[in-house]
Amino acid sequence: MTGLDARLVVERDSFRLDLHLRVPAGGVLALLGPNGAGKTTALAALAGAVPLGSEGRVVLDGRVLDDAGTGVHVDLARRSVGWVFQDPLLFPHLTVAQNAAFGLRAGGVPRREAARQAGEWLDRFGIAALADARPRAISGGQAQRAALARALAPQPHLLLLDEPLAALDVEVREEIRRDLRDRLRQHPGCTVLVTHDAADAVRLADEIVILESGRAVQRGSAESLRGAPATPYVAAMFPPA
Repeated sequence: MTGLDARLVVERDSFRLDLHLRVPAGGVLALLGPNGAGKTTALAALAGAVPLGSEGRVVLDGRVLDDAGTGVHVDLARRSVGWVFQDPLLFPHLTVAQNAAFGLRAGGVPRREAARQAGEWLDRFGIAALADARPRAISGGQAQRAALARALAPQPHLLLLDEPLAALDVEVREEIRRDLRDRLRQHPGCTVLVTHDAADAVRLADEIVILESGRAVQRGSAESLRGAPATPYVAAMFPPA
């Protein structure tokens, strides 16, 4: 795996996203910015859910997924992309184990092997005991753990995390953040995390990109952002220690 190299150009009415992202294999990049900055649009563009304009291009592990200039476009189902949202979006008619195995089965993994791998991922997230439960019978934190297990089980080349911890209470959020950090350190693919919370970015990401009004205004480590904030938003999110 060589990672992600993307130029995301999306134009909607008066809004324009123009963002260049590079994430090495095994790396985690956090997109941090205010509402309306274009963070979720960037994830949708990486997933192929919105078309790229002008010079847009997405290359993942050497494979061109989008190229506006040549008309190349690979559908989400063929991109090796996992996507986790603020809402876990578990299938209510499936058990926790069946939810966790869903991506594996969709990728052609035989049922027994998919169940085995899904069970391992549930164990890694501390919810193996809930394998036979239905989503309605588990807590929000447990559901989000199941959603993360479902996304990571197929070992996607690109993992997209859209505010995955935002709906959780403080104690549960810290527990899942810690578990997710450990899992991402072992994940061979690359990860792009969208968040409003600087703590998520600091704890989970190798690099932080600050997005404002569709453009990257600053990027680097938390220390570099704190030491020389480029905008008032960055200064507010990373105040001096």
